[in-house]
Amino acid sequence: MCIFLMDGVFRGFLADANGKDITDCLVFQAGMPLTPGPDMESPAQISIEALERSRALCIPISQINRMMAEYGQIGEIYQKFLQVTMQMHWELKQISYQYTAMQRYEWFLQHYPGMIDRIGHKYIASFLNMTPVTLSRLVNAPK
Repeated sequence: MCIFLMDGVFRGFLADANGKDITDCLVFQAGMPLTPGPDMESPAQISIEALERSRALCIPISQINRMMAEYGQIGEIYQKFLQVTMQMHWELKQISYQYTAMQRYEWFLQHYPGMIDRIGHKYIASFLNMTPVTLSRLVNAPK
């Protein structure tokens, strides 16, 4: 199943070895895919959850494969989605390890406009690889 965001906010999440919930990705831009793993025909590697009232378009993978065989441009669009998703995950990985907590928070505000007021801070903290207490301090720090 291929899932595309129409409106709202979704998160991809998994549990670490201790059962702690980790937000792996946040999707809020209409048209972006909600991909629980790199292979659409294998079991999901992460779970997907709506964080607010949301709508998504679900297309069976068999229909996607049929359309890719019939229309070459759909395959190109699919590859572009994969490239964009990989780039987003790579950027997040670099930010998680190379930026301070304040820099990660500032990056989030720039790249996820308005999300700080739309979704739970515990999800944002997890996404930014920090504790909710650290995020709270950054949100409430004098500007």
